[in-house]
Amino acid sequence: MYCVEVWGGSLSSYKDVLIKIQKKIVRIMVFASFNAHTPPIFKKLNIMTFDNIYNYFVCIFMFKVTKHIHPQIFDSLFVQNKRIHIYGTRHAELYSTALAKTNLMGN
Repeated sequence: MYCVEVWGGSLSSYKDVLIKIQKKIVRIMVFASFNAHTPPIFKKLNIMTFDNIYNYFVCIFMFKVTKHIHPQIFDSLFVQNKRIHIYGTRHAELYSTALAKTNLMGN
């Protein structure tokens, strides 16, 4: 999926359409009924669900960030907490991002 790590975290109302289509296609592939449970079908066909695909690509991207093998344009987006303050906290190795401000919610 093209750039799923960017748009995969969007509102669930946008993703629900894709998830429903994916489930419908999987049911068609195995000639299952329209209301058959899909987790066993995904497992049988060895196909990842949309949420699993999103998590997989986000993990790959964050691995590249931690190993510094990502495109340099992303350097300013992720900063380790230990670079923000000098306190030795248990979350010092985790990454932080700047909060985005939008006018969508009246901020």
